Amino acid sequence: MQKINLLYVITKLELGGAQKQLLKLIIHLDKRRYNLSLITARDGVLIKDALSIKDLRLIRSRFLERPINPLRDLIALGQIYRFIKRNKIDIVHTHSSKAGILGRWAASFAGTKIIVHTIHGWSFNEYQNYLWRRIAICFEKITALITDQLIVVSSSDLQKGLKNHIGNKDKYKLIRYGIDYKKYTAK
Repeated sequence: MQKINLLYVITKLELGGAQKQLLKLIIHLDKRRYNLSLITARDGVLIKDALSIKDLRLIRSRFLERPINPLRDLIALGQIYRFIKRNKIDIVHTHSSKAGILGRWAASFAGTKIIVHTIHGWSFNEYQNYLWRRIAICFEKITALITDQLIVVSSSDLQKGLKNHIGNKDKYKLIRYGIDYKKYTAK
């Protein structure tokens, strides 16, 4: 059986729920079935954790970063695209807002078979500037068109996406974070 080439993209491996869940997911995937790669920013608190994962190819981009910078973002998009093409990636699974936009467009341009995005909270909120919020929603709506599956980790994220007309209900799957209860039980 030929292995499936699976690429994860997350903006930065900082200490957060999305990052910890992604690393836990990667650790538990069957390495006999998948060739696993991860593209992220060059630095981050959890880089050492990612480097310790057996059979994970870690690509650290000096152009993928949280702040919006059109030139650096375009270069990061090109890096992701080239990696997908060179490595014949079958599935691209993005996490976090910026990596979600750049990674899904790179995957679409490269002709990736399956494009998945996990929403760990939307990039737009009521307290933000109205214009910025509308731009973020517009980017999410357009990018949802090229996305095969949108995974949400909470019902509120599902409702917020649907309320803002980001994809249709059939495109969403609710998958809550798994918690290892053994870590929190009294001995």
